[in-house]
Amino acid sequence: MNCKVSLIIPSYNNCSYLEKLLKHLLKINQNNDYEIVIVDDASTDGTRSMLKKYKFENKVIIINLDKNHGVSYARNVGIANSNGIYVGFLDSDDDVTDDFFDNLYNVLDLDFDCIVFGTKMTYRDYEEDYLPNLSCFNDKKDIIAKNKYLDIYFINWVTNKLFKRSIVLKHKFDINYKTGEDLKFMSKIFADLNKYYFINKVMYIYNRTNCNSITRTKTNDIVDVVYKSIFCIKKMIKENKLDIEYFNRYKIGMINYCEKKLAESVDDINLRKLLMSKLFFKGDVTDEEY
Repeated sequence: MNCKVSLIIPSYNNCSYLEKLLKHLLKINQNNDYEIVIVDDASTDGTRSMLKKYKFENKVIIINLDKNHGVSYARNVGIANSNGIYVGFLDSDDDVTDDFFDNLYNVLDLDFDCIVFGTKMTYRDYEEDYLPNLSCFNDKKDIIAKNKYLDIYFINWVTNKLFKRSIVLKHKFDINYKTGEDLKFMSKIFADLNKYYFINKVMYIYNRTNCNSITRTKTNDIVDVVYKSIFCIKKMIKENKLDIEYFNRYKIGMINYCEKKLAESVDDINLRKLLMSKLFFKGDVTDEEY
């Protein structure tokens, strides 16, 4: 059944968080113009038993995988089984604001390739809001000119966006990426996203307190994620014939991001310096590697 929006939620051993998110989505929108596609990635914590309660809910599609494949594979399965004009990706331990659907429905009929909205990052001790801070309508050239597309909090996430499903179907999440999969996907789909609409409100709640999160990056992987991100962007800029200056700004931003994340998770200053030195020691890579 065709609908306006498909929300794809991969989940692995996040039963309590997933049920909270599912209940909230169904509560804040009683209409039948959206669907929730849940892809359970072979959970062992009671998720499947919980999901049986929703098997007769006509807005919920439940797909149970027999083997754990990872978030990228699960998202690809969700895309293949979605029916919406637009597709969004939610993590099972995150949430949305009460006005999530109301804000989206105000612009869905305007025929944009991508709708971008604000995110609230919730940590154990504090919260941070990240807003697009761009006017409602922008084409790709405007965004690049304002150096906003390569803002790491814009291009590195997929959860703060809705995409035209017809465009998403041309691309897949790289199942070889266990970390940094959002950035790899965004760098690939960039060429096909030309018309953007920005909603300068927080609509997505990113939970950074759950140690079991499927998007939680281990300390040892932070440098690798940053390294891959930098060179995904380098390749994207080359393929789209953009000014190399955009790459230089993005690289500086990602290095600063890496330093911040290591400072949050590594108390030993010397170890932090060692990990950062690995980022620079890696050197350049060929485009074929990514």
